[in-house]
This record gives sequence, structure tokens and C-alpha cells, in this order.
Amino acid sequence: MKHLNLSVILLGVMLVFAGCDLREVEVPTPISPIGSEYHNYNNGILFTWQSVEGALIYSLEIASDDKFDAMLFSDSTIDAVSCVIPIDSLDWDSTYYWRVRASDWRGWGEWSEPVNFTFKLGFDLDTTYFPFGLGREWRYERHHYGYDSLDTWDYYDTLTIRVTDSIWIDGVLHITLDTNFALLENPIRIWESNKIEIKGYMIS
Repeated sequence: MKHLNLSVILLGVMLVFAGCDLREVEVPTPISPIGSEYHNYNNGILFTWQSVEGALIYSLEIASDDKFDAMLFSDSTIDAVSCVIPIDSLDWDSTYYWRVRASDWRGWGEWSEPVNFTFKLGFDLDTTYFPFGLGREWRYERHHYGYDSLDTWDYYDTLTIRVTDSIWIDGVLHITLDTNFALLENPIRIWESNKIEIKGYMIS
């Protein structure tokens, strides 16, 4: 009878284990962003991945290298299949790497294969004559002619414009331009010259 009871107990234990799923947690598949894209989110870049059945939370990591030594963002408490990252933590026209993993009652699964994306911005801007970009420099010739009460003049000079800095403040990109000419002159004179006008807004 004792041997019978022991056999019944062992059989019960085997049935319990047989009913348990001992497989590892599935690996989520990254969806976006991937590759060279324009990311035009007013509040940040939207990261998305495929859902894993039974997952309770997800972990997302973003780094500037594919070994994830230079970590820029890490969150292991995401309870959805998407996450918005502020754009002010990333540099324009730079490449980054990200990966994601899932966790259920068995614990954390494996990381997905790292994918990369290049952070770019889209602007309503005519780039034919004025291409946009940090560190970009333009040079062109300006014709001055005019007069005042004492003199008249007619000459050419070379204008240089360079984008030296850019920063995001409350979803607005502020650009600093370095030039070799004054925008205002005193005393006021009359002249004709090329007009520089930059217009751009973020596309939501």
C-alpha cells in the first residue's frame, strides 16, 4: 500500500509539471523606429514592438552603440507595447540602437536583436538654396549700393552664415546662427541686398 501511495504521489507531481509551460518567455520583435527615418513627434519618438502572449511588463534600452555600453535610456517597468522617448535626449542626424525584452510569471526573457535608427527631423523648409543642418555653412555675395547725406557707395561683400547650435525647448527647436555681418546698421542707410529668411515648424 505504501508503494502504491508513493506511486500515486509521483504520478501527481509529474502531471503538475506536465501542465506547466517550461518554455522561455518569447522575444518581442521591434517594429519602429528602424533605419533612417524622419521622426516628427512633438513630444518625443514613439518606440513600438510586437506583443508577447502572457507578458506582464517590458524592458526597453537605448544606447549609442550596439554593445549597449553607452546607455541613454533604460526602463524595465513598461506595461504596454510602446514607449515615447523625449527627443531632447538625442542628437540630430545621429544613429542609435535599441532592444526590448518581455517578462511574465517566469521572469525575464531574452533581449531582442538590437536594431538601429537615425534620428532626423522633418521641417517645412525649402532646402534648395538653404539646406538645414547643424554645422552647415553658407557663403554668398551681397551687392551694396546706396547713399546718405555725405556719400554714396556701390560695392560687394561676402556673407557667411553658419549653424552653431540647436536645442529643443518645450518641443520647439531653437537654432543659433553665427554670421560675419550685422543685421542692423546705425545710422540707417538705404541698400538692396539678398534677404535671408528661415521658416520651419515641426510636423506632428
